[in-house]
Amino acid sequence: MVKYNIPYYFNPEFKQFTDKYNTYIDSIYYTLGLTNIGDARYQTGYNKVPDVNLLPESNNIKQYIILNARFNNPVVYNKSDIRRLINIIEYYEATGIVFLDAYLLKVISKQSKSFAKYIDVIPSVNMFIDTYDKYTKTVEFIQSIGFEKSPSKIILDRSLNRNILSLIELSKSIRKDNIKVELLANEGCLYRCPYKINHDILIALTHFDNRNTVNSAENINPLFGCIDDYKHDFSKILKSPFIRPDDVYYYEEYIDTIKIAGRMKDPITMMDIIDAYIHRSYAKNLLVLNDSQGSLSEEYFIFNDLIPKQFVEIVTMCDKHCITCNYCNGLINNIYQKLQK
Repeated sequence: MVKYNIPYYFNPEFKQFTDKYNTYIDSIYYTLGLTNIGDARYQTGYNKVPDVNLLPESNNIKQYIILNARFNNPVVYNKSDIRRLINIIEYYEATGIVFLDAYLLKVISKQSKSFAKYIDVIPSVNMFIDTYDKYTKTVEFIQSIGFEKSPSKIILDRSLNRNILSLIELSKSIRKDNIKVELLANEGCLYRCPYKINHDILIALTHFDNRNTVNSAENINPLFGCIDDYKHDFSKILKSPFIRPDDVYYYEEYIDTIKIAGRMKDPITMMDIIDAYIHRSYAKNLLVLNDSQGSLSEEYFIFNDLIPKQFVEIVTMCDKHCITCNYCNGLINNIYQKLQK
């Protein structure tokens, strides 16, 4: 059975929900809410300092601390800040960390060899691991700087969600090394997004203490990035490499866990989305389901339950030569409506 890696909210209702569905949940991930260490999402009111008393009851649910900013302010690489970071991670008894900043990871290892002996270091999905070379070299790097364990899992690049043959081949190789394979289901980014690295940089900048920088960085992507692209070509929404709850069955033979995105969403919406993945059915707006497409849901409704079952097979086996194919364009015109304001 495929299990889920879910974003965690430190409130009683979300804890109760997680405890109820603990057999479906492999792990949780959360930010520490620190002002000096960034991550790959804009700060919201939901990114609170974790409350250890509101962690899930089950000891079988693993905990991962998110340290996946594209880059951090170099001032945080000093000994005292890194020591404090390690102490906090140990306080929460986290299973591991998710990293993107290789400098930060190396500094952590140098600061505490005992910490590096046991912590589970997971490469971020934003390391774009989509080939065997990238997989092996990433694992080699982690071990070369002093971390003794291989990652317990690899989160593959979201593009492989739409390349089933490549996914099967790479997954088989990784699993031979007794490492699990995870896919990110519902981020909702453009396929092979040309803005991705720059968008990550803009998000990283918002974690710096400069209000003008924050305001500028938060406005650029809605104006010039994926949201603008979607509005000019709605078929790109269906070309986004998401995995619907209804299509989990198609992947489960080749993977171990599915990561559900949504740290920018409110806890009630997030519980509804997780519930949909657990029960493998979602009869609501696809734009709400997908994290980065959420703002479009205020203007449009895409009927997820009108997407045909053969959709997943068609879009994972196609050659991606969209200019010669009208499938997504024809389908989107039949399953969405513009909302009245």
